[in-house]
Amino acid sequence: MDLPSVVVHRLDEVVVDEHHLVGPANATGALTLADTVSFDGTIELHGARILVDDVAASTLSGVVVARSEGLVRFAPIDASVLDGLSATVTVQAEARDLGFVGSYLASVPWLTVSGPAHLDVEMALAHGRVQPGGRILARTDGLTLGIRSYHVVGAGVLSVNVDDEATRLAVQLGDYALLAPGDSDPDERTLVSGQGFQVTASSPSADLREPLADLSVVVDLPDAELRNASLLADFVPPEAGLRLLGGTGRIRGHLALRADDAAHATGDVHLAGRDLTGRFGTLRFETDVDAHARLAQGDLVLGTYDVSGTDLRVSRMRLWDPDDGDDERPERTWWARIALPRAALALGDTATLDADLTFDCADSGPLVDLVAQRRSLAGWVQQLLSKPDVKGRARLVVADEVFAVKKLAVEAGKGAEVRLEMRRTKRGSRGAMFAKLGPMALAMEFADKEKHLHLTNPRSWYADRTAPKEF
Repeated sequence: MDLPSVVVHRLDEVVVDEHHLVGPANATGALTLADTVSFDGTIELHGARILVDDVAASTLSGVVVARSEGLVRFAPIDASVLDGLSATVTVQAEARDLGFVGSYLASVPWLTVSGPAHLDVEMALAHGRVQPGGRILARTDGLTLGIRSYHVVGAGVLSVNVDDEATRLAVQLGDYALLAPGDSDPDERTLVSGQGFQVTASSPSADLREPLADLSVVVDLPDAELRNASLLADFVPPEAGLRLLGGTGRIRGHLALRADDAAHATGDVHLAGRDLTGRFGTLRFETDVDAHARLAQGDLVLGTYDVSGTDLRVSRMRLWDPDDGDDERPERTWWARIALPRAALALGDTATLDADLTFDCADSGPLVDLVAQRRSLAGWVQQLLSKPDVKGRARLVVADEVFAVKKLAVEAGKGAEVRLEMRRTKRGSRGAMFAKLGPMALAMEFADKEKHLHLTNPRSWYADRTAPKEF
């Protein structure tokens, strides 16, 4: 039966899988009723609602000029109806939540999008496929981007644009805040605040009926304010004994990856921390830090990162024992330049680190203060530790409740050297040190606050004590 001119007022409901389109809507056009149903006409939406599980997900207004064929009479309508649908769509919608975007980002589960938004949709469909020029524009004052366990919240625009056999999804925020994990007040969890945070996801696929395939994702963090350095704790293995208590600064970063090769994310972060304060064991410190963290290769699903090539500069640092009182607090004059030619970082339930590092610094005093009380050493050793322009290398391992410094070798001019190995667990610290200045040399073994000097053949003793079978 052919009905060349049909007008349907107050279209009540259309059901597609779990989605319900509930009027008011009007339909005008040609309708063919046979074993299958075809429609060629216009649907006008006047505040119609889309319900998902009986909850209003969107409110729609606009015009859909559509041609649909192949619907089986009296059969449930499912998503396959799109295969027979050709249409031009001009619709405005008030979306309760942008969670539907997640269906397109299924290949990057570490990235989520949510929040209410006003949508402007303009697109043409041919047999269910979005044609070049199609776009969805979402404006929102409450967008939330989830990136692993962190959240970026703010006002901005989300757009989906379909070009020649390609789809580009972009999020650009105005004012935003980057929140650390947790359930406390957002102000207390604000790690970074700024303007212009961006995420772009590109795919060669133009089929919006399926998750976007072969996604390339770029995350850009433009120069922003580091609000509270203590919230960087997730990136510091707890076994290191290092606890950041405060400080501010500036930060910027860039991350790029392909979803089909998540183990090859690359990027970098620049951090300029100022007046950072914290504890290392029982000692307190204040410092400025300028760091360039390089991500040579990372897997955002597993949380493993090769950060080889990272370098940082420590300046205006002081390290002291608070039990000594304020009069013993040194001036902020110590500095160091540190490079990590090899470094592996894992961020799971806890952070772990295994890195080789090279450094030069003002003197080696603070390095030894971390494991022994310098003032308890001989005067000439204190003189050695205060020599300027020190250079050195070491391996740092922080994992499985262990903090270990291995093969620390420090040189300060001809005939001056320090060697150190240490290991700290919850049960305490132990290690060994060798120091030499000209003809004078000694070795020291320490376990927590106990120290034992070795003055006879100290280099041989140190070599034997720090051999792999012993240490």
